[in-house]
Amino acid sequence: MPTLYYLLPIFNEASQLSSLLETLNAHALPPGWFGRIVAVNDGSTDASLTILEQNQRRSPLDIVSYAPNQGIPTVLKQGFAHLSPRLGDDDIVVIMESDGTSDLAVIPDFIKAIEAGADVVIGSRSIRGGAYKNFPWQRKLGSILTNWFLRLTWQVPGVTDYTIFYRAYRGAVLKQYIENGVSFQSQKSFAANGELLLRLSRYTKNFAEAPLQYDYGLKKGKSKMKLFGTLWEYLKIKR
Repeated sequence: MPTLYYLLPIFNEASQLSSLLETLNAHALPPGWFGRIVAVNDGSTDASLTILEQNQRRSPLDIVSYAPNQGIPTVLKQGFAHLSPRLGDDDIVVIMESDGTSDLAVIPDFIKAIEAGADVVIGSRSIRGGAYKNFPWQRKLGSILTNWFLRLTWQVPGVTDYTIFYRAYRGAVLKQYIENGVSFQSQKSFAANGELLLRLSRYTKNFAEAPLQYDYGLKKGKSKMKLFGTLWEYLKIKR
């Protein structure tokens, strides 16, 4: 039975972490799929690690933990290092945010697109059916302008939304990337997520998108993304 791994970056998420884990455990996957959570605790200073350890006793949950906080590039490296010996070619890795904004209703669309031949499926706000909802104007403008710039310069086939965190990856293509060495130009920011998409375009041209209505109003707590620093790192990333 193939496994769908939920890869979660965790940094001081104690206020909503129990609710998130309960939601993921209760989420029904299509027949024939087994779900497992991989939580990467990126140097949390609150009770996040304790909550993860308590939940590990009653749910399929792997914990990767280190300190101090090092940012998304390290989260991805550590998460991929954990997955590498476990990941099957037909498995799927879904990287999602831990703040309540990643709509699980999109998961069946991710699975369907990968079963139809896609290697990477992106939850897109830019295609029909997708939307930015309740976004602060400066974040929405920054996202739209950055995606416009990346479409012009990176030109990854079939991709309109480069900056969204919520994506699904086929095990086979992710393993290729991991085995050839995970590296990022991004220093510490969420730009590493976009850079991952660019790196994977060396291994596949089979990208697809599923409409995502990203509701910023569902975000629990303050955003951890530094807007202007992240935008600057995107501009510096070279093909």
